[in-house]
Amino acid sequence: MIWFWRGVGFAGLGMLALVAWISLRVAISSARHPAPQGVVMLTGHPQRITVALDLLEQDPDLRLIVVGGCWHIENYQRAFQRRAPGLKHLHFEAQALDTLTSFTSILPYLRAQKLQHIYVVTSQAHMPRTQQISWWILGSQGRVITPVPASDQIRPEHPSRRFRDTARALIWLLTRQTGDRFNPRYQQCLEYRKSSHQ
Repeated sequence: MIWFWRGVGFAGLGMLALVAWISLRVAISSARHPAPQGVVMLTGHPQRITVALDLLEQDPDLRLIVVGGCWHIENYQRAFQRRAPGLKHLHFEAQALDTLTSFTSILPYLRAQKLQHIYVVTSQAHMPRTQQISWWILGSQGRVITPVPASDQIRPEHPSRRFRDTARALIWLLTRQTGDRFNPRYQQCLEYRKSSHQ
C-alpha cells in the first residue's frame, strides 16, 4: 500500500513541475510578445467569422488561421471569399477532428510563421474548454493565447468534457498521440489530405 501512495505522491510532484514549467514558458513568451500576432478561429457558429474579421480590421497585419474539419472547411473558404475577398495572410487548416486536434494540427503552421501570441476565437460556451486545452498544447510550446469569445446561444458545456480533454492533452504531452484514429471521421480526413496534396 505504501508504494501506491508513493506513486501518487510522485505523480503529484510531476504534475506540479509540469504546470510550473508551462507557466514559466507562457510568462516568458508573454513578456517577449505582448501583442498577438495572429488569430485562430475555430469553425462553428457564424458569429465567429464576424469576430475574427473585426480583429483583422483593427490590425490587418494579423495572420488568420481558420481551423476546422475536412467535411466543412470548404464552406468557410467560400464564406471568407464572399465576406473578405482581399484578405491577406489567410490559412485554412482542415485536419482538426475535435477541439484538441484543432490545436495540435496548427502547431506546424505556428512554428513556420513564428507566431508566439495569438487570439483564439470560439463560442462563449466553448471558450473555457478551449482555453484549458490550448494552455496545455500551446502553452507547452511557449505560446500565449488571448481569448476572444463570440456571443451565441449555445448552452454551456458539461464539465466532464473539460476533464476528458485535459486528460487527452496530458496524454498528448507524453506520447504526441491524440487518439484521432478512433474518431469516425478520421478516414474521411485522411483521404481529404491525400487528395489535397495531389
